[in-house]
Amino acid sequence: MTIPDDHLPPRLQDALRQAYRTNEPFSADRDAVVLAAFRPARRRWIPLSAAAGIALLLTGGLLFHLASSPGAAPAYARTGDIRDAFYVARELAAGQQVAGDWDANHDGRVDDGDVRQLAMLAVRVSP
Repeated sequence: MTIPDDHLPPRLQDALRQAYRTNEPFSADRDAVVLAAFRPARRRWIPLSAAAGIALLLTGGLLFHLASSPGAAPAYARTGDIRDAFYVARELAAGQQVAGDWDANHDGRVDDGDVRQLAMLAVRVSP
């Protein structure tokens, strides 16, 4: 399809034809040669993206497995709020041994009295 260029002045038409004139004969298979040169580069990303996808899936699976596998629970860090009382209450209800430093009322043992003491310390207004 050619675009009619009769709306351009004749001198401009001639100048454009001179600027874009080629001395090489046009080869009918030029498109095929150009496309063949780029075809390997176009398909090179397929194995790389497949490998990256597999690596991403394996990494995600490993992280999920590590996060969901039962293991030693991390030590509870004191927060100074009601969560401390909840922690001690859960540990006592589960029959777990609770460290002696949770003895909030200083009676020598960790029991429900310490849970009440921790809860009262967490919700009191004045220091």
